Amino acid sequence: AVGARLIEYICYLECDDKPFQHTGCLGSTKFPFGWDYIRSKSALTGNLSKRFPAHNTSPDGFPEGLQLFAFPNGLNLHVRPPNPHLHSFVLTMVNGRRMYAYCYTAYAQVPSHVLTVLRMQIGVSSMHDSEPGDFELPQSLYWARSIVLLSYYPFHASFLALLRHICDGRHLTVDLAENIYLSLKDLKANFDCTHSRLHHHHFKLN
Repeated sequence: AVGARLIEYICYLECDDKPFQHTGCLGSTKFPFGWDYIRSKSALTGNLSKRFPAHNTSPDGFPEGLQLFAFPNGLNLHVRPPNPHLHSFVLTMVNGRRMYAYCYTAYAQVPSHVLTVLRMQIGVSSMHDSEPGDFELPQSLYWARSIVLLSYYPFHASFLALLRHICDGRHLTVDLAENIYLSLKDLKANFDCTHSRLHHHHFKLN
């Protein structure tokens, strides 16, 4: 039944690193990720890395394009990690039914293999740009990761407080998202689904 569960899905989203996994296209062609592109939001795209459960649990199916709403301002690289933040949004399904999304975003170091490709990209692009070619990429860069909770219930304050309680001070990972799902998946939606009930729910997180 629609809304029988308090939580429909827990999702883990991060920056898509696939464009950085292929260095064979460097050569003499200007690489599409020069520093101008790196600084722009259009250079990086979000990716739904994992969702729990993997199968559809609701008759409305799983909402498409979740990453566009999880990262509404696009994605960028940061020299220093911004503070974690929360936001919520509403997804309207084809039949008009609403699914509510609650998103916790934090920032993690860009993997070393991505930094290596970025340095190569900047080197190639600098040969074609008017910008100086002696730009040095910082030793560390940061990009966003998000955990999104999807529910048919608009318990905005409770769900956002819940995500803050669970995620604050933790590295956002697929394992954390799975642990959140396993802890919440058996909660049934009923008239006792109050802020107090969520607040006192016992979480067994690794």
